[in-house]
Amino acid sequence: DLWHAGLVASRWTWNERPAPDEVVSARIRHKGAMSHCRVGPSDTPEIRFTEPVWAVAPGQAVVVYRGDTVLGGGWIQKAIEGEA
Repeated sequence: DLWHAGLVASRWTWNERPAPDEVVSARIRHKGAMSHCRVGPSDTPEIRFTEPVWAVAPGQAVVVYRGDTVLGGGWIQKAIEGEA
């Protein structure tokens, strides 16, 4: 099953951290579709998607946006399986 409910990333660089319950967008591939999500509060936050995302893979970059504004990004360590 290649649908994932979220991901864990590390080596984050933040311009601005989203609020804990704020819905923002994430892109996991260059030119990949934007997916709505929430970002957890820790230094290695979990990202939880509002809808399952296809083929989240370790080693890929993840970039988080508020509209067109880049909030930050990191490197995917693992995918979180299950329903969003």
